[in-house]
Amino acid sequence: MTDHIQPDASAKHPEDEKVRGRRDFLKFGMLAAGTGLLAACDDDSPAASSATLPESQPIARPLPGATFFESRQILSEPMLQNPGPDSVRVVWFSEVQTGTHQVFVGERFERAFTATTTRMTRMLEDRDSQVFQQITSEIATVEPRQVFRHEAVVTGLTPGQRVPYVAVSEFRGQAFRSSYSSTLQPLPRAGQALKILLTSDQQNNRMTAANYQKVEETVGTVDAVLFPGDFVSQPNRASEWFDRASIANPSFFQSLQGTMRRWNPGSPFVGGTILQNAALYGCLGNHEYPGRWRLDPQTNDPNNTLPVSINNMDNDPQPRWYAELRYERLRATINPTNDPAFRERWISDNSFEFTTYREMWSLPEGPEGKAYWAQRYGDVFLISLDANRIWRTWNANQRGKFTENYNNATNRLFDNPSDWGFGDFTFRPFGRGSRQYEWLQGVLASEACRTARYRIVLTHQTPFGLGDNTVPVQAMQRVTVELLDGSLIGPFPASEWPQRWPEVEDRLRSGQVRYVRYEYPLADDIWRNDIEPLLLGANVHLVHCGHSHLWHRSRVGNLHYLETANVGNSFGAMFFQTAQPGANPTQGPRPNQPGNAAWRSATVAASPPRTTLTWNPADYPVTGDPHGRAMAMPSIFNPMRELAGASQDVPFIASNVLTAFSVFETATGLVSSYVYDTRNAGAPTRKFDEFRIGG
Repeated sequence: MTDHIQPDASAKHPEDEKVRGRRDFLKFGMLAAGTGLLAACDDDSPAASSATLPESQPIARPLPGATFFESRQILSEPMLQNPGPDSVRVVWFSEVQTGTHQVFVGERFERAFTATTTRMTRMLEDRDSQVFQQITSEIATVEPRQVFRHEAVVTGLTPGQRVPYVAVSEFRGQAFRSSYSSTLQPLPRAGQALKILLTSDQQNNRMTAANYQKVEETVGTVDAVLFPGDFVSQPNRASEWFDRASIANPSFFQSLQGTMRRWNPGSPFVGGTILQNAALYGCLGNHEYPGRWRLDPQTNDPNNTLPVSINNMDNDPQPRWYAELRYERLRATINPTNDPAFRERWISDNSFEFTTYREMWSLPEGPEGKAYWAQRYGDVFLISLDANRIWRTWNANQRGKFTENYNNATNRLFDNPSDWGFGDFTFRPFGRGSRQYEWLQGVLASEACRTARYRIVLTHQTPFGLGDNTVPVQAMQRVTVELLDGSLIGPFPASEWPQRWPEVEDRLRSGQVRYVRYEYPLADDIWRNDIEPLLLGANVHLVHCGHSHLWHRSRVGNLHYLETANVGNSFGAMFFQTAQPGANPTQGPRPNQPGNAAWRSATVAASPPRTTLTWNPADYPVTGDPHGRAMAMPSIFNPMRELAGASQDVPFIASNVLTAFSVFETATGLVSSYVYDTRNAGAPTRKFDEFRIGG
């Protein structure tokens, strides 16, 4: 997207309220409702487009004239979650704990449903936040932010029938409502024709407002959104969800609820009013897993010396087994009564968690809660998996995928184990023998799955394709520890860390550990060996994934793989041996893979050598799908060649100016993909690919 595109002339912006300093920021939730009004109620806004109810639909009771747009304390429009056979949940967010919050439903809004209010327990801001009408640079420490979730369960609905609804919040003598134009529905009936948006990785990236606006303009109202992870970048930063003041980094709900100009009046795009009318079904991504929580004095491990910030906490997880070992050493002091709830809290706070994801979304639940689940949705059987691992850098001699931080002054690793990352470890086991795998076997064999016309799996981290994040594959790590005397501990599988750690820690603390190597053997790819055969055997039709911020697809037998994540930006497609002309230069080989010349010069060929350990280059392909799966060319036209200047047809979109989305239509089984060039406000949104799933 370029900045020369001008917003509509009708968008107006009053003078921002002057708010200075940390004291005023902490009073954020106390600003009077209706102050600092966000004008931007132009022809594209939900407030303006439906400010009055058509005369043909007289309301059964008085409703507020003021809209959600006019209250600084209301943070989102209402959205739909977790529909049931005759029900659906309506959810919105505010800074208001008290008052009355209701949903009115029906052609005359004659039925009322009261919302329950709960606090989001881990919403934060700090000096790196960008909050509308707030000065955050003066915040000295990470500060909690008061955000409340309102949820009303609307019942008595009929499958196949959409019904108008409006959400109302009344507090401190004022009342505000959502748009009159939103509709809701329960779970669809069998045979009901549905339009389902396939998207992912909003992650506060620049093109997302344009993307979702074009979804709405192109296909109208969708029935559901399938979103396989990475909703935002730091899930505990409240403004990344709601009121970020940044055209370049729009909040999640700004882009998916058409409120971009409410918080960013100069934006050339408004987003789409998608979630007001469509239930979102998501799955965990790596960005839904923040690391060690540092804001609870009772659970903060004193060995963790990393400075406290939202960014640092977010990317600082450690494996659960390590937190369990630490807990046992400290248990007599920190939990003398052996309270099991405190034990679980301490271990979670000192490993990783997904509290905000659990609190944000009402979803179907599996044996481990919302971590993975299955749901029949009309003619579609949905399966959401948690096959995630932490993302770390590829760089040599750093805490990353392949090793730990190296101390050049002592020619060995740093000796504080609290600083270790343990490579790209998996958050939740999903391979053969795991609880999740056994659950998946049962779900695939269920009648609801077997009798569905379509079977779709959501998983976040790319199990196929051209992305830089496709390598290393999702293998159980193989660990080797090199000591200063040249001897080795290992190699051993990472599953043996709890047994191996006492010896490694003793050597580390005594200054004897020279280097550590984490390997991910290509032949041990858990997805390829364990999951893909299950899906093929159950005739699953589509795996919808994200993570690499690309559009591309492949096929194995009758199983289609699709990543349609070039929504807000791209990290490149590793397709060519050298970079080629086009909108994104990162189309060449994957950088910094173990075994290449740069890696060797930084490790075994350094002067002096930092290690004698080497990696097998064959485990880390520098181009293409790691298992040689062929990528499909777009079936209608080639966007990268026609719109982005690629010198030849290529089987992907990897662009920071072209944004893509996909829509699945159950009536035909077609998955259609569209592209829009954000450099030209008047450019058409064009279908560039389609393929069919199902029998």
